[in-house]
Amino acid sequence: MRALIGWLCLCWCLGAHATDTQLSIYTWAEYIPEQVLQRFKAETGIKVKLDVFSSAEEQDSKLLTGHSGYDVVFPLPTPTWRPRR
Repeated sequence: MRALIGWLCLCWCLGAHATDTQLSIYTWAEYIPEQVLQRFKAETGIKVKLDVFSSAEEQDSKLLTGHSGYDVVFPLPTPTWRPRR
């Protein structure tokens, strides 16, 4: 199921980035299988740059700095909001 969701999301992004030669994705570890990325490249000719995070803190530190450069981000499925102290 995750492979199907990943494949559909990658195909959806194709329209917005049809002239690019690389799609940059930031997602949690092991969310998009390697086979999906290989199939996407084979069918579209677009290389996928995949960066992964393994914790909410890692995700937040990269995204909250701004201008991350990612075309697609798959955030953690749980909220990462924490109260200020």
